[in-house]
Amino acid sequence: MTTTTELLNQGLELLLQLEEVGGELTEEYMALVSTWMEGTGDKLGGIYFVRQQTRGQMELLREEEKRLANRRRGMEKLLDHLNSSALSLLKQREAFGEEPKVKTPTYTAWLQSSKSVTLEEGVTIEEVPESYRIPQPDRLDKAAAKKTMAGGMGIHGLKVIESESVRWR
Repeated sequence: MTTTTELLNQGLELLLQLEEVGGELTEEYMALVSTWMEGTGDKLGGIYFVRQQTRGQMELLREEEKRLANRRRGMEKLLDHLNSSALSLLKQREAFGEEPKVKTPTYTAWLQSSKSVTLEEGVTIEEVPESYRIPQPDRLDKAAAKKTMAGGMGIHGLKVIESESVRWR
């Protein structure tokens, strides 16, 4: 019988090998997982411990994604601030009668005007002529439909599909 520590180590080894193939579930990797499962005395125990390792790694990745997203947002704010400062400097040049364009061997910066369209204050999109609106595809409200159908009512065009899964604690 394989010990808990051995199962955890084997699970970590499987995850490291998955990382080596770039997270892609290749046929070779799936064959490796199958071979490992066949060699495990307690298959459900093995699956459980690999699941625990995987969930732990996923949580670490989620935290890293949050950290990177926060870092990216900070950089976006800095970039907005820098662009705003550059815009202010070029407008000041223009206000003093200088050309609002700076050309150096490294960079060129100038004021550029652009136009965009937005809704007027108090106007809703429904008030805009239809020819200037882009329709969005409908989406199914699965939660509401499931609740209605669980109460015994049928909904034309929809069906409930039952499935089974394994629950772990």
